[in-house]
Amino acid sequence: MYFKIHESKYGLMVAACDENLSGKHMKFKKIDFFVNPRFYGDEHIGKQALINLLRTASSCNLVGKEAVECGIESGLVEKQNIIKIGKVPHAQGVVIFH
Repeated sequence: MYFKIHESKYGLMVAACDENLSGKHMKFKKIDFFVNPRFYGDEHIGKQALINLLRTASSCNLVGKEAVECGIESGLVEKQNIIKIGKVPHAQGVVIFH
C-alpha cells in the first residue's frame, strides 16, 4: 500500500491506497474518481504499520480492499461507512470526540 500523512489543526489525516490503484481513474455511474499519488502518497507501508498509524490519526481517507480493511481493524472505519466505486471499496473515518 501507499500512504501519506496530512497534518492540519485538527490532527493527522492518513490517506492510503492499495498499490495497484495509485494513479488510476475509476468511473462508476456519475462518479469519476482519481486516486491521486500526490494525495495518497508514494511511500510504501505494510498492513500492521498502517493499522498502527491509523490508531494515532484523527481521520483517514482509504481506497482499496487492503487499505479499507486496515481502517476497519484500526477501529477508525466502520463497515457502514464504506462505499464502492465500481467494485473498489472507499472509506473515510473520523475520530469523534464526545
